[in-house]
Amino acid sequence: NHDALNASDNASILSSALSSCANLSIAGTSYTLSADISGWNGGTCFNVSAENITLDCQGHAASGANATNTHGVYSDKFNTTVKNCRITDFGNGIFFNYTSEGTIQNCTISTINTSATWNGIGIAIEYSNRVAITNVSTNGSRYGLGYDHSNNSVVSNTAIYSQTQNSVRALSFKAGSNNNSISNISILSRSHGVYIDGGENNTIDCQGGMINGSNQSASYGMYSSEFNATIRNCQIENYEMGVFYNRANRSSILNTTINTTHGQGYGIYICNGSEFARIENTSAYAQNKTAIYLLSDSADIIDSSGTTSASIAIYLNRVNFTNITNTNASSYTSYAFYMVYGANNTLSAVSGYSYSQTGIGISATSENNISNSNFTSYTNNAIYMQSSATRNIFSNTTATSTLNS
Repeated sequence: NHDALNASDNASILSSALSSCANLSIAGTSYTLSADISGWNGGTCFNVSAENITLDCQGHAASGANATNTHGVYSDKFNTTVKNCRITDFGNGIFFNYTSEGTIQNCTISTINTSATWNGIGIAIEYSNRVAITNVSTNGSRYGLGYDHSNNSVVSNTAIYSQTQNSVRALSFKAGSNNNSISNISILSRSHGVYIDGGENNTIDCQGGMINGSNQSASYGMYSSEFNATIRNCQIENYEMGVFYNRANRSSILNTTINTTHGQGYGIYICNGSEFARIENTSAYAQNKTAIYLLSDSADIIDSSGTTSASIAIYLNRVNFTNITNTNASSYTSYAFYMVYGANNTLSAVSGYSYSQTGIGISATSENNISNSNFTSYTNNAIYMQSSATRNIFSNTTATSTLNS
């Protein structure tokens, strides 16, 4: 066993077994950790300084002294593999920087440092392409897993946490992080769950897993301001907004269940140029605000539902050329569907139910086509159109009201 391995020190190149932190400097070597490392206060524990290196901790732990700008493992070299490690109490757990073709597998990582911006990250991937992360639990005091200028990476079978008072995002994509695929994950966060503000064509597939927040104000289960973001097969709960797409053109929400109980909480909020959004096989519930809110953007809503206790269920505000098909809206206190301004929207085979307002309300909007649908109100008119709503066509549609029965 050796405290450090250096290519320039021939006496130390006797074995790849390690019992302490080390500089991993011999290209093509597989290093194994033979004992736990506790309270390391010498900076970064494992520094990878050569290509094609594997670090196998064999289930052993490496813990630091919570020092800023330290890392459990740091690599800026091609084809680094880190596996079977338990890493705690460094500034960052694992930091891959310009590390293409890297692998992180079967690791448990936790950080508590909050003293600097780029610290408190379970796994940080920066300027690194084609990094594979699998069977990992990563817990960061600020970020669980963060990408910056990193492309074409794959994550699977991974739990991502960020639950401290200093939490920023559990899963983060910053500038120029494109074409990353995240699957079979679960997320617990105090602030945002998934946050994409830098990078196109990123996909989050929970495969039935949960993205769970703590009902903090201004928190989002899934946020994107980027082209073609996709979230699918997820259960999203306990955020102010379940999904918030802001300038996220051609983005999708598929086969996802969203539940928001925050006092200002929306289920789905799409706005500011998020054109051609797609919501399919998705159920959104908002206890206090709108379940599905579209502002100034076109979308397709298919085989979905929006339910609320205290507001409009599905709200189209200044929306044009939106298609809603085979979708249900239900509100206890307000409109089930409400359309204002905009034009040329199509509702087909939809159902709107309101206990104390109307099944659908239309105001200052024109050229909309509603067909093969039904609208129901228990205490009000089933359909309400203001005089400012013109040239709207209803066909094969049923309106049911018990107002005068």
